[in-house]
Amino acid sequence: MTKAELRKELEAGVKLEDIFEFTNGQDCLIYKGNFNTLCTRENPKNLDIIYIPDIYLNNIPIDRSVNKDEIDGIIHCCYTSSDFIFECGGHSILAEDLFNFVDWQHPDIQDFLDGYDDKEQFFKEYGFPMDDLFVTNEMKNLLSKIADLASQASDEVYDDDDEKGTAGILSLCDQLCDKIDKYLEGDEND
Repeated sequence: MTKAELRKELEAGVKLEDIFEFTNGQDCLIYKGNFNTLCTRENPKNLDIIYIPDIYLNNIPIDRSVNKDEIDGIIHCCYTSSDFIFECGGHSILAEDLFNFVDWQHPDIQDFLDGYDDKEQFFKEYGFPMDDLFVTNEMKNLLSKIADLASQASDEVYDDDDEKGTAGILSLCDQLCDKIDKYLEGDEND
């Protein structure tokens, strides 16, 4: 059932317990369906709800009809495979592991990562550094622009004999440009 379909059912007065089979989570009740392994961030083949966290903590009534405000709160607490994949930066295998990990809480990749004492172990399991989860494409584009500006500044202004020290500053620009380029090249090779 999708979020839109659930909204219609709830607006019609159907109780949540008549729609989903809630099971025991960690000292609570949750709904947990099946993760759709065919779903990707770019191709959300299935928008079915697969997870609803702790109904007590989130004040989700399951044994009565609900009003509009409650419906909005319930929908906000419903998660699809696509939601898990988005939380994991597009990594579907990691998203499925996050899905298997949650048993009361809202999906949060940081909760999952806190279980790793060793970044190398994460890399071995998933094939990319865990820090990459926090570097968005927008950030990569920004880093690329910074590298371009640093390179341009170095090329256009560099003067070894400048008494005011621009040579040292521009040398840092060169180093910054090199480090960003290496970082971005390494990301493309992973």
